[in-house]
Amino acid sequence: MDTKKLFFKHLFLLITLLMTGVNTIMAADGDTFTDGVLIYTINGNNATVSGADSQYNGVIDVPESVTHEGVSYTVNCIGSGAFSGKTFGGISLPSSITTIEQSAFYIHNGKKVVVP
Repeated sequence: MDTKKLFFKHLFLLITLLMTGVNTIMAADGDTFTDGVLIYTINGNNATVSGADSQYNGVIDVPESVTHEGVSYTVNCIGSGAFSGKTFGGISLPSSITTIEQSAFYIHNGKKVVVP
C-alpha cells in the first residue's frame, strides 16, 4: 500500500477513535443524574433541577454548578414539577437560576424558598 493511502487510513482510524471517546466521556442532552437529594437533567453546558428525593425533608441548597462524569454544568433552571408535592424544610436557590418553569413548586410543603 502506498504511503499516502496508509497515512489517510490511520488518520481516519484515529479520528474515529477520538470521536467515539468524546461521546463516552460527555453526557448527552436529556441525561439525568442525582446527587442523592436533587435530580438533574443535562441541557448543553447547563443542568436543570428536574426533581428531588421525595423522602428528603431537610433544607435544600441548590448549587450553582454540579459535576457529572468529570464535567461541570451550571445549574440554571428549576424544571416543571421539580418540587411539586415534596416536603422539605426550606430551599435556597443560587443566582445562576435564570428560569423557574411552570408548576415547579406546585403544592409543595416547604417552609420557605429563598431566591437571590
